Amino acid sequence: MTEEHSPLINFLRGETRNAHPSNYDVQWIIEDASDEWMEVTHDYIQWCFPTTVPSRFHPSAPVLTDEDLCMIIANPSIRARLFSFRKRYMDFLINTREWRERHDHNQLRITRALQSTKIIFGTLDAQKLLRDVMVLAKIPAGMKVNKETLRIWQAMVSDG
Repeated sequence: MTEEHSPLINFLRGETRNAHPSNYDVQWIIEDASDEWMEVTHDYIQWCFPTTVPSRFHPSAPVLTDEDLCMIIANPSIRARLFSFRKRYMDFLINTREWRERHDHNQLRITRALQSTKIIFGTLDAQKLLRDVMVLAKIPAGMKVNKETLRIWQAMVSDG
């Protein structure tokens, strides 16, 4: 008999697709999703950067539970998959410009990525992710991230 896991854990283990109309799996996002797909598809971010806070934009998106977090911490393949997704997401940010030029939904996604990284991997990893994002935000013509967003990002990765 197989163990029962949450839909989020099954998704992150690569055992199921998400339950939404876009019907993708995490490995496909890492290996095959185009930047265009990542820009226009909005529900994957809640599955690949899970947090303990329900999504305001996708109420049916998974919410990270204590049990889910324990499963992620205990499962090296899930953690590796999440690191691979984070690398893919950084590649997406490198390849796109709009989020650097004006406030848009990608800045909200970055906020979620920082929060998820801090919960799952810890403050130091979240701080590194923010440093990487800030380097991208300044290339090439200067940062257009507003002060309130910067304040939220910095608070998100604080030691507190």
